[in-house]
Amino acid sequence: MKKFNEDHTAGVLAGIPVFCVNRVYKTKIPSALHKVQYLFNFENGYSASIVEFVNRKFSSGCQYEIMVGIPGDSDRDVERGDEYDMHDILCEIEVLKT
Repeated sequence: MKKFNEDHTAGVLAGIPVFCVNRVYKTKIPSALHKVQYLFNFENGYSASIVEFVNRKFSSGCQYEIMVGIPGDSDRDVERGDEYDMHDILCEIEVLKT
């Protein structure tokens, strides 16, 4: 896990999930199953969608689920975890080469 700096600390204290701090993202309207959806598009062509679940019983006890979009591929990888897991996965996606 990466060490977090003051920006992350300030973001988390302001109520922003750690994985959103210092990243460009959009949010979508919540649904019956999730509170909010965060959409990320990276310069390398990859994309990611993170949903925060309303009730963890729908997500095997996890708070978040991330779906990774691979350029030119219709397959999607899905992982579940907490906000630090989401941050680590987004860090990995940001440095991938197409």
